[in-house]
Amino acid sequence: MTCHWMVPPQFVETPLARAWRLYQSNDFARVIDVGKEAVRAGVRDPRLLHLIAGAQIQLSDYPAARRTLEQALALAPDQPAILHDLHLVHRREGRLAEAKHFLDRALQIDRNNPHLLAASSEMLLLMGDARAAYAQAAPLTSTGHIGVTLAFVRAAMALNQLEEAESHLRLSLGHSDLKAPHRWQLLFLLGEVLDRKGDVTCAFETIREANALKRTTFDSAAHSRSVDAMLAAWSREDTRRVPVPVQTDEADARRPVFIVGMPRSGTTLAERIIAAHPRAHGAGELAFVERCVAELTCTLPIRGPIPLVNDLSILSPGTMQAFARAYGGLLRFFAVDGRSIPALRVCDKMPTNFFHLGLLARLFPRAAFVHCVRDPLDTCLSCFFHNFNGLAYTNDLRALGAFYRDYRRIMDHWKSTLDVPIFDLVYEDLVADQEGVSRRLIEFIGLPWDKGCLRFHELDQPVLTASMQQVRRPIFGTSVGRAKKYREHLGPLIQAMNAPASGT
Repeated sequence: MTCHWMVPPQFVETPLARAWRLYQSNDFARVIDVGKEAVRAGVRDPRLLHLIAGAQIQLSDYPAARRTLEQALALAPDQPAILHDLHLVHRREGRLAEAKHFLDRALQIDRNNPHLLAASSEMLLLMGDARAAYAQAAPLTSTGHIGVTLAFVRAAMALNQLEEAESHLRLSLGHSDLKAPHRWQLLFLLGEVLDRKGDVTCAFETIREANALKRTTFDSAAHSRSVDAMLAAWSREDTRRVPVPVQTDEADARRPVFIVGMPRSGTTLAERIIAAHPRAHGAGELAFVERCVAELTCTLPIRGPIPLVNDLSILSPGTMQAFARAYGGLLRFFAVDGRSIPALRVCDKMPTNFFHLGLLARLFPRAAFVHCVRDPLDTCLSCFFHNFNGLAYTNDLRALGAFYRDYRRIMDHWKSTLDVPIFDLVYEDLVADQEGVSRRLIEFIGLPWDKGCLRFHELDQPVLTASMQQVRRPIFGTSVGRAKKYREHLGPLIQAMNAPASGT
């Protein structure tokens, strides 16, 4: 979110100042409540509306964010920050033409803004035009702006210009005044470049340095204890007592496709295969479920262990009905927005929804549940190499191994407890037999086969996750067995994977 323009004066207690503090604490639901209360009271401040929209974006409520930003724009039509975030929301919703329109408007007002120029380059890369993205960013690299640097390097990597990317990264890393977050972003990209060049030792050491610099505390023992409590609560008998909402619309009841698994396990690929079907849509990684769970369990803002439901008494019929109605409405929007024929299936590919399959199976018992599975070491190595936001467990091999172990415990529990079928989509099987596995996947979600699902890489829909470049190409097998060449570095990961759960 581009929000520097809205920082309120210190020591002045206004709705904007209060909402700003809540936003900085990641308490996004309360930002919206405080902001809307002020708007109802007559406050007409485009900065406050912009802040409300930022919170709605964080909660993946893009339709609401778009409406709020449009209200803010009516009050401040020449504010580039609002135009930038309207571009962002349209981009998240898959409307690339509209996204480009608002970004171009922002650039017309502030054409030398490096932040906007970097966004323009990233936008071109997102649209699959790496050469134009490169041409946009290249003349601006002398500015030293970190956004421009990152956009240029990513474009160069997309064009397989690895030597140029490495040279530029090393030059930027040589600046002594580089802020820590900028340094680790550059190191993650350098590690990827070195990995692609086959320099295993230097690649791993670079990624290790990036993770060490970024590392935040993840309490694996506390997380395991939380998982223990959740698994104990969700027994087969108690799960069946959780009320199932009344679904009056058959299409709404069958629309969700929950794609879950570890990050980097193939969830984006699964979504793209499904979204390539003319009657399906990929909504990306929706934070809606996690945020609702956090609200239910009173763990907003999320700072400690991942919020889990371990007291089923909070799942009253009214709560379940409201949850299903709100989530169903969100998916209904994705199903019809910009389409001449509504989508029968909409994918939510938030990988860590695997924590909440018990809840989701009761909310939407006729939904489709797809579990993406990949070689454990390949999965975890890929996580360690990627610069995730907010996934502290990926910055340390021991924490990553412990998290993976708990993930397997959870999935084993759901498979033995829930009354809904779960389709295991094994990445290595998909690589070996793309058509056969794809056909079974499409059949599982209840759609007729469409050969377009084999050409998922031609899908004209943005990908905003770590797999952006991979899913623009046909399926390839180079990622299978990737961890073998790094195995000598993975001792702490393997040891943690095989250790008893630390919370028990």
